[in-house]
Formats: sequence, C-alpha cells, structure tokens
Amino acid sequence: MPMISITKTFDLTHLMRFQRRKGCKLYPLMMYCIGAAAKDIKEFYYTVFPDRVEEYDKLVVQGIIADDRGDFYFCDIPYTDNLEDFLSTYTRQVAIVKETHDNYFHEDHALIGTSCIASLEFDSCCNQYVPEYPTPFLCWGKYRKSWFRTTLPITIQVNHQQMDGGHIALFFNRLQSVFDSL
Repeated sequence: MPMISITKTFDLTHLMRFQRRKGCKLYPLMMYCIGAAAKDIKEFYYTVFPDRVEEYDKLVVQGIIADDRGDFYFCDIPYTDNLEDFLSTYTRQVAIVKETHDNYFHEDHALIGTSCIASLEFDSCCNQYVPEYPTPFLCWGKYRKSWFRTTLPITIQVNHQQMDGGHIALFFNRLQSVFDSL
C-alpha cells in the first residue's frame, strides 16, 4: 500500500492554556482540533479501499478508549464546529463504550483515526497502516514542556492514493492555526 508518514512538532502552548482554563481533557480537545483542521480539505472525505474509493459528506474523529478493565475500543466522534457539542458527544459516547465494552462506529462518515500514547515521549510513529482501516491516522505521545512552551510531535499516516504531501502540509498548517486560536 503506498503510504505517506509525516511527523511535525507542534506548539501546544495556547492549547494547553485553553485546556486548563476550560477544564477540558486534552485528548478530546485534540480530536476536536484535528476535525477542525480537516473539515475543509476534501481529501479527508475520501476513503480508499482495495477495490474502490468511497466519498462521504460527514467526518468523524476516532479515538481509542480504554475501559475500566484496561481493554481498548474504538469510539467515533462526529465532527461539529461547536466545541461544546463535540465535547458533550465525546463524553456521552465514551461512557457508552466503557459501559458496553464495545466499539462505537459511525459507518456513514469519513474517518480520521487517532491514538495517544500519553505515557511515552516519542518523536514519530510509523507503519501503523492496516488494510482493514484505510483511513488517515494520527498518533502522538507525551507532550514536552519547557520554560515557556509546550510542544508535541504528531505523526500522520495516509494512503498516497487519498492525498499527498501538499494536502498534509495544508492540514498541518491549519492544525497549528487551530491550536493557536482556541
């Protein structure tokens, strides 16, 4: 499968201040920012399967959620421009996943996968592509604090048939703008 993986270090300083001020959890806030950065890039609405390309008109950001037993499940959160609605949906759907011990999917949406490994500081995540999940995938670890800045490397991996480096550059530039504007 022709894949592109690109890692960029982002400045999360403004996002972390917003997160502390609002009392939000960082993971759903990151998921919202990813949706906000991707929402106007049409390539994120395509999914490339081995035998076809599907186009969708709605977008979800998928999180990986741990339940109380330590098992992991997928949880799709439909993107909406309204941050409060997004966070409310996140809270509600994560509660369902934890209660039912089952994945929560939205099959009629284009998907952006995410994974946070908050216990590990790392620079890049590669070779995460699995043919059963032919969607853009973002991964990050533990953020890094210095005296005045908080930074975080984020890796995106996409199918080259879906988008190329120019689309990723546009997305990453928008993502930094979203981090800075909250």
